[in-house]
Amino acid sequence: MNDNNDPRPDRAVPGDFDDNDIPTYAPQADADRTPAAEVPRDTVYDRAGRAAPQSVGAGTEDSATAVFPAAGHSPEPRSTQPEQGYADADFATAQPTTTMPVMTGAAAPVQQAPSQVAPVETGYPEEPVEQEEPDAKRGTMDFGLFLIRIVFGAALILHSVSVFFRLGNGGGISGLEEQFSGYDLAGILAIAVPGVELAAGVLLVLGLVTPLAAALATVSTAFLALHQINISDTSVNPVEWSDGIRFGALMTVIAVGLQLTGPGRVSLDFGRSWARRPLWSSIVFALIGIGCAIGLWWLVTGGDNPFNG
Repeated sequence: MNDNNDPRPDRAVPGDFDDNDIPTYAPQADADRTPAAEVPRDTVYDRAGRAAPQSVGAGTEDSATAVFPAAGHSPEPRSTQPEQGYADADFATAQPTTTMPVMTGAAAPVQQAPSQVAPVETGYPEEPVEQEEPDAKRGTMDFGLFLIRIVFGAALILHSVSVFFRLGNGGGISGLEEQFSGYDLAGILAIAVPGVELAAGVLLVLGLVTPLAAALATVSTAFLALHQINISDTSVNPVEWSDGIRFGALMTVIAVGLQLTGPGRVSLDFGRSWARRPLWSSIVFALIGIGCAIGLWWLVTGGDNPFNG
């Protein structure tokens, strides 16, 4: 058979090479090794100059891999004496030791803080139950306020309607403008004053938004009272006042009074707080109404004193 038909490719046939075909490696001899001439070359690894494979075993007996000794070799006996370790004191410099004196005598009493027992809360604290206060007996107060509101509001509506529609002997808007001829902005006053009276009268009759309605009524009635005082040429003494001045002052007091008392429960404001129990804000609204009337008088007259004519 031809050697080229060898089914083992790339493999060396023992009879196809000699010792000269493979380069050899001769290790250098040293003091601890065998001379290179005495090194046997029985294997392919020796001829190629490579080390033969060796088994690697564990270094300690606790390792999971055990190393078995080769045949014909007996393991070296391990020393039965315990290995001596080292301590930090072996490397430290010698230092003088100091002996602490021993304290003799009775031990100091230990003071204990008095134990305080915290009260244990059981359950959730009880929430205070709000008790509804029974409504105070108002008697006929609500009905009386209703009558005052109806009469006062009707009077304001009647006066404003007589001006706008020229009813009676008043002369209408032109007649009121003639009365205001001595003031600035007489034409505007002839329309604004009855218009404020109409709005305030309707709201007071219905008992709706009473604080605002009473404030508007205070402005119109107070200005008309100052006008009556001015055209009557009277003094500050109330005894000398004419009926027109007294009527204007009475209407102003009623407007302020309704501001402080509220409309009562016989009104559209029955669910409001000012209908049952007016607060201090009613005084603020009353002062605003009076202040607006004085400011309007100052604007149209230039600050003239109404009692001097």
